[in-house]
Amino acid sequence: MPVSHHAAACWPDHANVPAPVYPGVVWEDRTWDRSTLQDFYQPWRNVEANGATVHIREFGCFNRPLNDIAMRWFTDLFSVFEKFGWGYAMWIFQGPFGIIEHGRFSAKFEPLYCYLVDRALLDLLINSRMTRQGIR
Repeated sequence: MPVSHHAAACWPDHANVPAPVYPGVVWEDRTWDRSTLQDFYQPWRNVEANGATVHIREFGCFNRPLNDIAMRWFTDLFSVFEKFGWGYAMWIFQGPFGIIEHGRFSAKFEPLYCYLVDRALLDLLINSRMTRQGIR
């Protein structure tokens, strides 16, 4: 939350959290990095072990963290999803949590099909995608 929802008014605690760093942000008595993200999703691994299919939906990173911080967080998050073989979808396509015209400071946007797309995030999404067989 201190990375993905930094300064987002929809998160009640947004005003009580300092500017994020990632990896290394401390929240809920844990230092967050790829390993902590993996541990965070362990309950869903337990559900999966009982035969359920897991698909992560409605996640994203608000446009207030610096882009390099958001990209490190996305990279680790996608690598965890990929390791577990889970599909995922971001909250929104366009807007402050999306990939199109999110407005995150220091992101490089590229015109694509009449939109301004965050090229680095698009490339990360493409390179991290899962197919039905679990291979790209």
